[in-house]
Amino acid sequence: CHGSMSFMHCISEACASGKCNCQEFQFLHACTSIATTCDNLDISCSTGRAMCMYEDESEPDPTAEEHAEVKAAAEARAKAPAETKPKAEAEAYAASEAKAEPATSTNTTTTTTTGRATELIYEELKDLKERRCSLELATADGWLNTEKQLPAIRKQIEKCMEELTAQ
Repeated sequence: CHGSMSFMHCISEACASGKCNCQEFQFLHACTSIATTCDNLDISCSTGRAMCMYEDESEPDPTAEEHAEVKAAAEARAKAPAETKPKAEAEAYAASEAKAEPATSTNTTTTTTTGRATELIYEELKDLKERRCSLELATADGWLNTEKQLPAIRKQIEKCMEELTAQ
């Protein structure tokens, strides 16, 4: 994003200086060209503005309250009969899908392995769900390339659900 926005700033300054023979939609054309060339960027373009959405790689430290919530959820699952766990977990996930809210964080985890702890799978599902919601909202707002990223996120969600069901 930073490199793309630096380029767009250069285009803007060159056109504003009068030294270049910029057409009316030169800025928009440059922005959409970047968006189609770099389909992994989430870029929004207009005749006078270009915005690029990106994720920070940092993740806040979990609070004591979050640790307590994870521990309580693990204890509740441990008390449930083994044969009902995957079904109950799948139903809980499906119910949470129906109540999806906009993301407040866009940190994601993209690797999945077998034999992981249930809490880790749930944490990854939470992150993936937030990313999916963020992409859906960005797509609805007209951001470019976000809809291309949704199938991969949905596939990762499905893999996590299969992993939960297999446990």
